[in-house]
Amino acid sequence: MTKSIIDKLLELKQLYEKGILTKEEIEVEKKKILGNSNSNVSEESHGNDCSQMSSENALRNDSFFQKNKKLIFYGLGLIIFAIIGFVFLNMSKKAPSTIEETINALEADVSDVESFARNKDTFNNKLNSASWIKHYTGFSYPDFFKNTTCFVDDVPGEVEIYSWEDVKVCYWPFLGNWSTLDDFPYEGIYISPTDKVKNVVYTARNKEIFSGYTENNDIYYLKRKIIPDEVPHGRFLVLIHPSSYKGDATNRLTKIVANW
Repeated sequence: MTKSIIDKLLELKQLYEKGILTKEEIEVEKKKILGNSNSNVSEESHGNDCSQMSSENALRNDSFFQKNKKLIFYGLGLIIFAIIGFVFLNMSKKAPSTIEETINALEADVSDVESFARNKDTFNNKLNSASWIKHYTGFSYPDFFKNTTCFVDDVPGEVEIYSWEDVKVCYWPFLGNWSTLDDFPYEGIYISPTDKVKNVVYTARNKEIFSGYTENNDIYYLKRKIIPDEVPHGRFLVLIHPSSYKGDATNRLTKIVANW
């Protein structure tokens, strides 16, 4: 029994002797004091039990680790080995041998060259035997060219397209005042729905003829006409073809644009 409990009991005795508390009240208070005392003892005991249990668990865990240490390290080793194997396999898949890559690249290049050669020969043959259709503005185009019209929002403007494979003639009938400026054609402007000017290599300003490369590295040959009006506007005709198509066939189309 602690000192504080004894002191409380002595206080109760003094209160009883002075007649302040009755015997029955004294008994009730004694039970309260002694009851709290037992509760505190129980909590302390419980705390000690928990501490003891924690120590026992720690000992058990340490004992389990010591007994299974080899098994745990073996398992970790297998996991690390599996991760390294997975990474190695992925690297192998993404990086085939240099020889294979070189052969594939060479075969692709040869295939592209052969395809261009076949297309060029076919284009020349078709052009030599074609009938020519005259456009209402004065230029002509081969009868085997497909004819489509579309509106390009980024210009904005409507364009007529006459094309076969990678060769196309585009006619822009009405463009804004920007197309009449001296710096036309400038880098980045559309000359077809899928082609933009990369640079201007040749200029005949007195004839309003310009030539150069598109951003797709195709050759373009363009002639502009400025229509004087209250608000001047422009129109232009442009031939676009792969650089591999240089020769008699494209020269004929170039002359058609130049003489428009």
